[in-house]
Amino acid sequence: MNEENKDINETKDDGKLIRVTMNADQIVQELLHRVNENTENVRITKGALVSFILEQFAPKFGDEEIKALYMQSVSEVDLLRSALKQAHETGVMPDNLREILFANAGLTPSAKKVKKSRRDNGINDTIQDKDAA
Repeated sequence: MNEENKDINETKDDGKLIRVTMNADQIVQELLHRVNENTENVRITKGALVSFILEQFAPKFGDEEIKALYMQSVSEVDLLRSALKQAHETGVMPDNLREILFANAGLTPSAKKVKKSRRDNGINDTIQDKDAA
């Protein structure tokens, strides 16, 4: 059993297995090779390397990284589900989404009804002249 498989198996036994993309795994493998190529007696494990990277990068993980992660991980369908859930909960459809839905259906949205402004005394009723009645 080579050392890489041993690291993976040990991680599985600990119950700490995480899955990464093939590209990320290849990057870690290349970095691990760079780290270990100049040492003879000490071998850095894959787990130790990834832990070190995470511990160094985590404090610097900010809003820009979160946005980049969302952009990489979220699909259009996920965003639509989120907007639909928000519309169901609040009862309000965002205007931009409303326009897109109508355009997608080949329809033109009707103009919103304009509310009459309230009078100074707060009453919108029309006042009829007593003589006219």
